[in-house]
Amino acid sequence: MKRSKTEIQLEIKDMDNVYKKTTINIVMAVNKAFLKPLKVAFKSLVENSKNHFKLYLLNSSLTEKELNELTHFIEINCKSEFKVIDIDESLFVGFPLSSKQFTIESYYRIFIPYFLPKDMERCMWLDADTLILNDISCYYFQDLK
Repeated sequence: MKRSKTEIQLEIKDMDNVYKKTTINIVMAVNKAFLKPLKVAFKSLVENSKNHFKLYLLNSSLTEKELNELTHFIEINCKSEFKVIDIDESLFVGFPLSSKQFTIESYYRIFIPYFLPKDMERCMWLDADTLILNDISCYYFQDLK
């Protein structure tokens, strides 16, 4: 069935309203070396979207001071929610680490379903060295069925 231009425009407007009202769950993992890139990545994400974000940080090595500074940055500077999920590094004993760029945190993304709340319907992984130049809503809300 062919839809009119007005119907299509209304559908797009409705989707815009969905995007604006929905929290986008972002998952990241870093060690101390990637704290600054994480801040840049997350700030660029927020600056290029009308959505609300909640950052889930998978953590096993950041200090309380580093986490407090990051909490302040995310909640105050980015006006977003922030949740730290502590990861027991002993779960990853024996996993191969081939270089400084490939850290234990690199494995965390594989186990996201086990670390995040069971009732979370959707999340998006972002590497800390990603610069977001446009709104990611269309990717986050993509129909995955």
